[in-house]
Amino acid sequence: MVDSVIIPRPSAPLLGRDGLPSREWYAYWQALLDAAVGGADVSAQLAAMQAQIDALGGGTNLTGDMSVGVTGQGDGYLLRLRGDQASPGNTRYYGTGPTGQKGWPALADALAVDSGELTKTVDPVTGVPSFGLANTAVTPGSYTSANITVDAMGRVTAAANGSGAGGAIAKIGEVVTSGSQAVVTFTSIPATYRHLELRILGRGTASAVEANSAIRFNGDSGNNYDSIRENRFGAGASGVAVSRIDAFSLAAANAPAGTASPVTICIPDYRGTTFHKSMTALSSIKQANATANEFMQTGSGYWRNTAAITQIDIALSAGNWVDGSVVSLYGLA
Repeated sequence: MVDSVIIPRPSAPLLGRDGLPSREWYAYWQALLDAAVGGADVSAQLAAMQAQIDALGGGTNLTGDMSVGVTGQGDGYLLRLRGDQASPGNTRYYGTGPTGQKGWPALADALAVDSGELTKTVDPVTGVPSFGLANTAVTPGSYTSANITVDAMGRVTAAANGSGAGGAIAKIGEVVTSGSQAVVTFTSIPATYRHLELRILGRGTASAVEANSAIRFNGDSGNNYDSIRENRFGAGASGVAVSRIDAFSLAAANAPAGTASPVTICIPDYRGTTFHKSMTALSSIKQANATANEFMQTGSGYWRNTAAITQIDIALSAGNWVDGSVVSLYGLA
């Protein structure tokens, strides 16, 4: 009877997982067939429906491939990326992470560095990585006559002060005077060399044809110095137990315009601690543009102290240095 036909639920699947009609639909079709008592119209409809089912080729089956996963069955399937997240963050990427699992690893995890070459830090809030150069074993600073080792990447991996060879000479420092400078000072002189040499080209501001030197060591302003200065023509000057060394003179304001005095000073074994410190000087001065007004000077001085020299102050007996005077300090092996 037609009244006994039960219509399948709306959610009932047409086919089962095996590709065959589900139980509810099979019962429905069987009831229709029974109700029709073999009616030709119903039989034709059932035959057409069966043909459509057969055309499905055994049912519907979804499988995931590579990064796509499938869940569900029958009339409901869900496709999703393997390891997907609802809110992965803007500093992450989808792919295979350091552990080999698919998902959303942090971008910083994909950027590896060699700990001996670079450093990497990751901001805990933004996840943004920062990179820097890895430190080497070299102590930062200045090196004199340096012995260095450089690796294949151009980095200095070892450095040490050298001793020089074959009378090597290296500049320790240089001052070009400015602002009517009164004193030229070299401090923190390294004990790297055996001897020191000062080279000067300078002029003074005193209202005279020349200005004498005033040299002190290690800031000592006491009467602990002895010196002598002698001109190639004419008398020189000397001092015993005085507060400075006067071993040379410079052209001053009344000397011919544009002239400056060249000076070379040698301070032997400045780093030693056995003897009092000593020095010699060779200089020249031009007092006028006339015969017998140009002099060569030789001078020497002593400091009554055996301490290693770490500071040199060079001033003039009167006035200041003319701007642009050059005073250079060198170390000799």
